[in-house]
Amino acid sequence: MNTSAPAEDRHGTTADAQWFRALFTASPDPAWIIEDRRFVECNDAALRTLGYASREEFLNVHPSQLSPSHQPDGEDSYVKAERMMNLAQENGQHRFEWAHRRADGSDFFAEVTLSALPYGTRRVIYCVWRDISERKRTEGRLRLASSIMESTSEGILVTDEDGTIISVNPAFTRITGYRADEAIGRKPNLLRSDHHTPDFYLALWQSLLTTGRWEGEIWNRHKNGTAYPELLTINRIAARDGMPTCYASVFRDITALHRANARIQYLAFHDALTGLPNRALFHDRLEHAVERSRRDGTQLAVIFIDLDGFKDVNDGCGHDVGDLLLKEIAQRIRSRVRRATDTVARMGGDEFLILMEDLKDIGLCRELAVDLLDHVARPVTVRNHVVNVSASMGLAIFPDDSEDASELMSRADTAMYAAKSNGKNCYCSYGPQLRRPADA
Repeated sequence: MNTSAPAEDRHGTTADAQWFRALFTASPDPAWIIEDRRFVECNDAALRTLGYASREEFLNVHPSQLSPSHQPDGEDSYVKAERMMNLAQENGQHRFEWAHRRADGSDFFAEVTLSALPYGTRRVIYCVWRDISERKRTEGRLRLASSIMESTSEGILVTDEDGTIISVNPAFTRITGYRADEAIGRKPNLLRSDHHTPDFYLALWQSLLTTGRWEGEIWNRHKNGTAYPELLTINRIAARDGMPTCYASVFRDITALHRANARIQYLAFHDALTGLPNRALFHDRLEHAVERSRRDGTQLAVIFIDLDGFKDVNDGCGHDVGDLLLKEIAQRIRSRVRRATDTVARMGGDEFLILMEDLKDIGLCRELAVDLLDHVARPVTVRNHVVNVSASMGLAIFPDDSEDASELMSRADTAMYAAKSNGKNCYCSYGPQLRRPADA
């Protein structure tokens, strides 16, 4: 296009051509004139967008020369530019996205509109660009966010400002059992369990309204009715960029963690082999029992049990047989005590303890000792081994023998050793005759 010559539009008037040129020059978007597959004119916005100092640097070049060699879809830029221009000439107009290259070598995305126009006796293509780099970056971030939301193992639930669910991810369905179409349009209270009071939820919403965030553990209910614990974080996302205020909840089912913690807690106070309370739990229960007995004016007894001959079984038959024997003896002891008031514990090795509370008659303690001597001494068949052990037992009574829990256990232990000295397979009650000089 010879821009120095008077230009005529389709009506042949110079005035209209001048009006068109004024619009062309003033356009805030980069604008071009393409003739014979070459750029022949551009406005100042095009110069600024591409970063060139003058039009002469790129006029009369093919559009593909201001682009990387290939477009993002992999098509050769020259081939695709030819195809786009053909479509514009065939249809009158064509709009598409294009990757351009600036003078400094950096690329950017533009939305391109090609309009085939008559210009005097010639047909040209009027080309307008709009930089959409930020939009593409935003779309990329949205795709990434969507991909993360779809693939994460944590449940995600989004509500509008009124608390109506507007979006959930696949993990939400896996965790809660509710499909997206069953949850969207409803309130999050469809998951509510009966584990929390109204004050709990009131405090949760108060935190969201004042700080915009709540994080903690909450019990919710699966679609099948099962309650389960969640680690939940809710964030209030304020309105911006035309987007309304919403609430985003991210959660994960921590049932397995609860079970693991419960197991750790259990093992801290129970014997792993027999499942009986261990020394720590026994002593805690004894402390409380002593306080109750002191308050109520009742008696209690501690029975210390040590197996006779257990080392011979362990050495002769192996530790696995010894372990099975201990489990059997533990079961025999448990079967003879009062379920509601007595505690059986394993001290470790082949030692056991019994706490008998609320004793109306001390004779019950002695009767239990005699009964246990008989049951423990019965032969046990373990993995084709018939083994025999017996028990030596020591008894100590609160408050007669001591009013201190630790001392009571120590005196039951002293009585047990006295039973060992008396020939084993018997019991001995603590009394003045067993007191050491320091006890006198």
